[in-house]
Parts: sequence; C-alpha cells; structure tokens
Amino acid sequence: MSEFVVKLSYSGHANAVHKPSGVSVHSAVDPLREAHCVAELLARQHGSVLLVGNGLGYLANELKKREALSACVEVFGTLATLCKVHGVFRDQLLCETRDSMTRVFSTFLPGSRLIVMPYVRTLAPFLDTGLRECLNTAHVRAVSREVYDPIVSKNISENERLITSVKQLDFAEFCSPRIPVAVGSSPSLSVSIECLREFRSELTIVAASGAIPVLRQFGLNADFIVAMEARSTVLDDLEFANGSEWTIVFPWTHPQVLRNLKLPLLMVSQDQNIFTQGGASGLAAADIASRLGPAPIYLIGMDMSDSFGEYSKGVARTSANFSLSAPKFDFMRNSARAWAQNSGKQFKHVVMPGTERIHGFDQIYPVELRTAFERDICERELLSHCHD
Repeated sequence: MSEFVVKLSYSGHANAVHKPSGVSVHSAVDPLREAHCVAELLARQHGSVLLVGNGLGYLANELKKREALSACVEVFGTLATLCKVHGVFRDQLLCETRDSMTRVFSTFLPGSRLIVMPYVRTLAPFLDTGLRECLNTAHVRAVSREVYDPIVSKNISENERLITSVKQLDFAEFCSPRIPVAVGSSPSLSVSIECLREFRSELTIVAASGAIPVLRQFGLNADFIVAMEARSTVLDDLEFANGSEWTIVFPWTHPQVLRNLKLPLLMVSQDQNIFTQGGASGLAAADIASRLGPAPIYLIGMDMSDSFGEYSKGVARTSANFSLSAPKFDFMRNSARAWAQNSGKQFKHVVMPGTERIHGFDQIYPVELRTAFERDICERELLSHCHD
C-alpha cells in the first residue's frame, strides 16, 4: 500500500507522509530550507542531477533554479497525484515499472549523477519488485563509482610499471580434472570446513582473499587467492597467505600486493573478461574456478543472504563482519544471478537453511556436500574409465 497524506511541517510548508509506515517524504521541520541546502551542495559538487523521488518538488525546484536538474522521476503514483495539487515542482516523470525506469536511465543517466531520495530507499519494499531491483542496482553502482573510481584510477596508475613483471594468468596451464570450488567467507564456509578437509586432494580451491584467514584458522590452503580489492583491507587478509598459493591480482588491486615479493602472483588480463561486477571477490573467484575444471562448480561461503535477507551477517572475518542489507545485498544477488544464467554452466551453491535461492544456482546445504562430492568423483572416475 502506498497511500500518502499531506501534513504541515513545523515551518508551515506542506509535507507528505506515507500513511502506512509514517515515513516522512521531506523534512518535518522545514522542507524548503532542507531542499535549499541540499541543492546548493549538489549543484556545487556534482553538476547535473537525475533525481529519483520528487515528493512535493522542493529539491527538484531548487535544483532547477541552479540549472542542475536533468530530470525528475517519481515512483509512487499516489504521491505524484498529490504533487499536482500541493507540489512546487510538477514537471516530473512517473515510473512505476522496471521498463519505464530503465528507459529513463538510458536517456538521462549517462550524463547525470543519480540521486535517489531517502524516502524512496526507505519505502522500497512498497515498490514493484522489478522496479526496486532496478533502482537498487543503479544506486549501488552510482555510490560505488563515487567511492571506488578515484581509488581504482590511482591504483592502476601506480601499478602500471609493476604489472609488466607479473606472470600472466594462463588457464590452460592450470586446468585440472579436480572439482573446482570457489570459496568466500560467509557462514556456510565454517560448517563446510571438515568436508573440504576430507576431500582436499580432489579439489581445486579458488578463494576470495577474505576467506584466507578462515581457511588458515582450520589449517587449509587454497590453490589460488583472488585479490581483487582496491582498498587496504586486502592487505589484512593476505597477512595469512603463506606463499604456497598463487595470488591472482587485477590492474586495480592495492599496489602493496603487487610489491609483495613473498607472494607468487598471477595477473588477470582485460581480454579474459573475468566477472567482477557486484563488488564481491567471491564472484570473480567463482568465474575463475569455472575455467579451471569441469562442471559443476561449487560455491562455498558465498551465501549472499541469510534468512533475514542480509549479506555477511556472521561472517568469520573481522573486516567484513557486518550486515549488508538492500540495496547492496540486492545488487550482489542480481549480479550473481545474471552471471550464472549467462554462463551456461552448472553451479552448486552451498548455503545455510533459510537462504533465498538465486536463479541460475542449484542450492544445496552443507550436510549434503559430502554426498555431492562423492557423486561427482564417482562420475568422473567412470568417465575416465570409459575413455580408457
């Protein structure tokens, strides 16, 4: 239900309130003053803005005055109707579906900075599912660019001379008939450790850097470590690397990793098209694992959700032990789903009970892992005998 009502703010200006939840669209104190301050900041720092969430139009109107508005979108039909009567800016586009929002993004977003109003993010559960996912993905990408683009550019520049001395990753050199396993640091890893230990000689383990402290805690080595992180958190993870595992790096990986002479390094080339969307080293590890051995590929410690729809809650890794709810959570899941479906390969996704299924992954629980490994090993032995 998305019913809105108009209430006066403390300053006397109209404000809209979402009746079922009590969420305020604008400042309950002075929406005009709030819009003025925000518009000043946005116009000074970011130029043209694509604003998602018009409300009663205060911010859009202030941005328009400063020639800093490329387009304004409302996602709630009842709020758009209210704006026609009580709003100060009515030149808005109404988008209530994924398709309509996608068209707006393709038209305006390339040359504008995306701003999603707080009330839109807070009231996202009341939106159409497709529209919510579209907004979450766009919002996370926009925020990630702001945070990561300067870091990535700086690292690429610093790494330019170092890259030439790093051995290039050649999949043909490392392909193996062993079972490919991609490992992250989410809760399903800890409960799968004994099974990984038991079948270790039959596995090719490609671990996201965040999983290394956990593996080392239980006396396990990976075959490959994926060090994709541009920030210094990767250095804490690699403190647990013992030099026996190949560390796979990217042009934007933190420069200190490339300077570490104790780590045997492999550099990913751009034309290998390793999947790096979604912001998770685990998905890059899964893509690499899928190229190192026959399907199915196992994903362990990459739950990407618990029963409450949150990612990373309970992760056995200090630098990532916090809860990432939507939109970051949705962005990672959507990226994983798109990649899995497009890859055409079979994936066994080991998750804790209560985890929402990701389309494109076959979900199994840790208690089923031993049986799954045994079945795959038997099938491969039979195929080997047939070829002989």
